[in-house]
Amino acid sequence: NQQPSQQEVDNFMLTRVAAKLQHSALWRHLLFLSATFLTILLIGYNFGTFDEAMHIPFLKSTADPSLYPGDTMIELHRIYYSYFWYFFVPALRNGILEPVLFIVHFASIYFTFWALWNLSQTLFHNALASMFSVVGFIVPHFGFSGFPIFEFAPLSRTFVLPFLLFAINQFFKGRIPLAFLIAGLMYNIHVVSVNFILAMFGWACLMEFKRIGLRRILFAAILFFVSALPVLLWKASGDPIDFTLRPEWVDFLNRTLFLHLFDMVRPDYPGSWAIAFAGLTAIVLFFIALPSTEESGIKVTARNFMVAGIIVLVVHVISVYFLPVTLLIQSQILRMGLWIIILAYLFFANH
Repeated sequence: NQQPSQQEVDNFMLTRVAAKLQHSALWRHLLFLSATFLTILLIGYNFGTFDEAMHIPFLKSTADPSLYPGDTMIELHRIYYSYFWYFFVPALRNGILEPVLFIVHFASIYFTFWALWNLSQTLFHNALASMFSVVGFIVPHFGFSGFPIFEFAPLSRTFVLPFLLFAINQFFKGRIPLAFLIAGLMYNIHVVSVNFILAMFGWACLMEFKRIGLRRILFAAILFFVSALPVLLWKASGDPIDFTLRPEWVDFLNRTLFLHLFDMVRPDYPGSWAIAFAGLTAIVLFFIALPSTEESGIKVTARNFMVAGIIVLVVHVISVYFLPVTLLIQSQILRMGLWIIILAYLFFANH
């Protein structure tokens, strides 16, 4: 009898581990817990830096309006359309803001891994693919915008990530109205992230109109509008939508802080080459892996999601280099690259 090769032994062991994860909720959650710890160890954790350098003063001024009288930056809070930080006012007043934010950060990463597993299960019904997905996302990945999937501090965009993954999961399951309802609720937390999901959902509804049906699409649109109403009303009472062209503003942003977020590739900035190449290769990985997907319906919807992402990227290039519309620049639509990476790595894990 021929002895099994080392590769066959390794494959057998991996399959056994995946099967154990598939049939044991305890082992799955231990995997998510371990992945969360490793992710935080790899990326690190910061308090009060990066975006929080702006949001925490906003939070303090909300808790105590007597602070920062006449401060110009604090006045910008009225046009930051998110209810996320308002939930932390009690924590700030009770002197426990730092531990509470860390708990939220930890929970957001944990639930994101859980959501990735569940989404992979819906797409492929394969425990090994789901295990590879969770392990693969532990390491930081970048693409196009230069921001990793998991960040080193709790923010509104990291908080909504697991919920939006759950919404995508529902869309793939055919529960279109529920997917739009979740997206609408998250619109009150982070508008920009949900806009990308709406682009994917909207393009898929358009391309799969006959399968989904007008009635479900209209019902889903109503659910989204109703659930997003708080932030929509806030926006309606704020500044009007700005469609003006402001090339000098884009140039200023590029020369100061956000070069990686607007100019995809610059000859004088080699860092942008790596970021853009990472995004492009993620798209290539997706289309290499897509034929391995067994269910034709899943394959069609996933392709439509990716095409929507590519369309958004094309719009970004046009807006930055030719038509710098203020609204598009404000929306930082190059961040669509995050969803491109998520789709690409999920499907490549299955491949």
